[in-house]
Amino acid sequence: IRDIGVTGVQTCALPILAIASASLGQLREAREAFNRGIDADPRNATIYGNLGLFELRSGEAQAAGRAFAEALTIDPRNDQALEGLAEVLDREAKPGRAARLRARRR
Repeated sequence: IRDIGVTGVQTCALPILAIASASLGQLREAREAFNRGIDADPRNATIYGNLGLFELRSGEAQAAGRAFAEALTIDPRNDQALEGLAEVLDREAKPGRAARLRARRR
């Protein structure tokens, strides 16, 4: 990742690199790529949503919740973040709050 410049089209490649790294089990590299993508485009709700999914699948529910919440700050109707945060709330035994989030989906 260190060799990739973060400009133009390369910025769009960072989330793809993060997902590919995660798929290969390269968790540290995946987190680094997600964070570089966020640094390059901090108002991109999709990057935060993908980071949330990655954290949720990695067993990091609190980190996932933070990422989904940030995505919703940027885009309050982001379906991926609404469902992801609802999943986090389900895991925290808060089904009522989870249901309210799911009701907000498009």
